[in-house]
Amino acid sequence: MARNVTRRVGGFLAAVARAAAAFGSTANAAERNIDYVNLGDSYSAGYGTGSLTIVGDACSQGTGSDHVSKLAAKKNVNLTLDFACAGADSATLAGIAATVAAGALGDAEVVTLTVGGNELPWAELPGACAYGDDLQCAGAQQVAGSILSSLYARVLHTLSVIRSSAPNARIVILGSTTIQTIHTTFTQPPRAT
Repeated sequence: MARNVTRRVGGFLAAVARAAAAFGSTANAAERNIDYVNLGDSYSAGYGTGSLTIVGDACSQGTGSDHVSKLAAKKNVNLTLDFACAGADSATLAGIAATVAAGALGDAEVVTLTVGGNELPWAELPGACAYGDDLQCAGAQQVAGSILSSLYARVLHTLSVIRSSAPNARIVILGSTTIQTIHTTFTQPPRAT
């Protein structure tokens, strides 16, 4: 488990380093800081890493080491805002991007984001598949697939709000823990330009 987490963090840091390198020559990038903003739900808020602390009005974050603190500790990375909130959904994140985070996003060169995890039936799906019969599991998967299809539009809206506030940033969408494979049909979101 620890090796898997280390591998994921290493891969994430490499992806962000590649994104940051896209903003200038290697010599230039080594001499200046990359302004970085983190937004997201429980995964980006470090939920489960240490105790919880309140940021802003009612935004809970974990106090332990997570991908945000590891990236912020890197040379030439300037974490200008970490406003990920445990329990945040896509609408909450769009609101944060349009208001609280708008100033920091305007100067950001890299934005990391997790979104959608709090809008999925995390408790119901594993329970139905672990403790229910095949019919209950299939029904829960069908419901989850429907939720994913509607979530797609909400996530695209959140991304468009972030893009409007951060027109020059590289947006890196981070994945969440894979618990169950859910089959659904929707197209890939358009690539940000």
